[in-house]
Amino acid sequence: GEPMTRSASSGGFEMNKALDFKEQLDRFVAFLKRGGWLIFVSLGLFLFAGLAFAEIVAAAEEVSPVTEYRDIPYVGSRNAVWIIAQLHILFAGFVLGVPMFALTCEFIGYKTGDMRYDKLAKEFTKLLTAAFGTTATFGAILLFLIAGMYPKLFNYLSDVFFATFIFYAFLFILETVVLYIYWYGWDYMAGRKKLHLFMGLLLNVVGLAIMYTADAWLSFQASPVVLSESMGYWQRL
Repeated sequence: GEPMTRSASSGGFEMNKALDFKEQLDRFVAFLKRGGWLIFVSLGLFLFAGLAFAEIVAAAEEVSPVTEYRDIPYVGSRNAVWIIAQLHILFAGFVLGVPMFALTCEFIGYKTGDMRYDKLAKEFTKLLTAAFGTTATFGAILLFLIAGMYPKLFNYLSDVFFATFIFYAFLFILETVVLYIYWYGWDYMAGRKKLHLFMGLLLNVVGLAIMYTADAWLSFQASPVVLSESMGYWQRL
């Protein structure tokens, strides 16, 4: 009787261990599905960034103090700029296009009295809060990459477009303020729909102004025009 009891106890213990392991595994999988995988991806990116930074520092010690170009190990500066710029443009296009669609739907709902259009516009605008922050993050990374990997180019562009850099920063702050007023004031301005529509129109105008300002920098880089050093600042601009 005693050996059978021990065998049963041992079997039950092993079964409990298997159940505990399965439970822990299920919890881990659920954690990953809830977004925990981002932690591991972030750790991998930080590790890679640390290794790349160490390579850059080591290479910087071997070159002259005046640096015109830096390279990112294993990836390449051009590839890094291209990837971040592409992601930034994709999200920026979304941030620019959604307010146009939302304003159109809201205006139709205001004119027809059909609240379904107003609800649709609000649901689309909800996506902007996350997309706007993501766009700004990729834009900041792109700025650091261009300034750090292409210092000579960035200095040259700064000499030509410095005034537009200040204007762009002002427009970005203004767009942030108008966007959050437009989103968080949706229900508050329900009785003043014209004011809310005006905020949506202002959001689109500022967004287009930001796009045109950035397009000026890109158009200049794609242009074969050579600026003379004898030209004044406003002539160069």
